[in-house]
Amino acid sequence: MHRSAATLAIDCGELKIAERLIATALSGNPPEEIASELKDLFIQINLRPYLERRGINIDEEQINALIVNR
Repeated sequence: MHRSAATLAIDCGELKIAERLIATALSGNPPEEIASELKDLFIQINLRPYLERRGINIDEEQINALIVNR
């Protein structure tokens, strides 16, 4: 349920809410497949800011190529 809610939050641009949902879901010891999907969502919303903080500018096409299952 949290995974679906986090995905919807991302789709709506509510990234902070998505992060909280992901953290809550991961703290509950989900099955490995669900945990992997939650971690992928976390990377999806944090990859660009992470790279930008390190001075790496990347366009949308490159981001999409890096993010699997988008």
